[in-house]
This record gives sequence, C-alpha cells and structure tokens, in this order.
Amino acid sequence: MNSTTTVQHLRIWQQNLNKSLTTQQHLFNSARPNDWDILLLQEPWFGNTVTRASHHWRVLYPDNHYRDDPTKLRSIILVNTNVSTEHYEQIQFRSADITGISIKTGPTSLLILNAYNDCNNNTTIDEITNFLTQRFPDDHIPDNQHVIIAGTGGRGGFTQWVN
Repeated sequence: MNSTTTVQHLRIWQQNLNKSLTTQQHLFNSARPNDWDILLLQEPWFGNTVTRASHHWRVLYPDNHYRDDPTKLRSIILVNTNVSTEHYEQIQFRSADITGISIKTGPTSLLILNAYNDCNNNTTIDEITNFLTQRFPDDHIPDNQHVIIAGTGGRGGFTQWVN
C-alpha cells in the first residue's frame, strides 16, 4: 500500500495470542508487512509496560494503558507504517479490553473495534453497544460508513461486519 494515496482496501489479521511471547513472535514472522495492513490482537504478550512489535507496525494501546496495570490489557491494534497517520485516528475506550480505529477509505470510512470478551461478564459487549448507540443514535449506519467488530474471549470468538 502506498502511504501517499488514499486507502483503497485493507488486509486485516485478527488473532488471540493467549499472552504467549512465542505465539506473538510467530505472528510477526508470519504476518509480513507487505501482506497485511492491520493486526487486531487479543491477549497480547507484555513486558513491563509495552508489547513487542517490529518497526513496521504502530501499536495502538487502549486509553488507560499507561494509567492502569498493563498486564491486564487484552486488546491492541497494530497499524502498518505504510498506512499514513493522516488516514486514521484511534477511537478511545476506557476499557483495557477494547481498542478502536476509524480509517478513511476514499469517500467512505471504516470503524474497526477490536475486543476481548471476558467469560465472566458482558462488560465489553455493553461498552461496545453503548458506543455504537451514541455514534449511530437512530440505529442507522450511513452508507459511507462501515463497521467491523472483531475479537475473542471466554465466551467464544466473534467477528461481525456491519453495513
């Protein structure tokens, strides 16, 4: 993808890493930057305060990452450095289990929500529902907007393409 042109298509990889450094290293060896634009990761491996990523990826952490215990974080998005920062913005959530990004793709925009759903409650689903209700108050997603909700968790994996 050429960073000087408008984003025309995106290649997205979604995976739960089960907090495994080995799995995460395998991911970076498998998800070549020439083949993928966005990595949606649940339960990434963490060192003291950050995860590992190569220079080909920008890591988007939840808003509370540096305020709360980073080992409790269960959702991150990695954006290929070939995708210009002019074409996207991070959507902030107060949850360590949700990361979001809005990407301008020509005349349309794409909202991607990456979530880990804990098996003990529906807090993540409730927060996503509240966010979407506020963003689209009439339960209507405009024709120039698309939504992807992706993730995994104790209640099973889910990926949904809306509109």
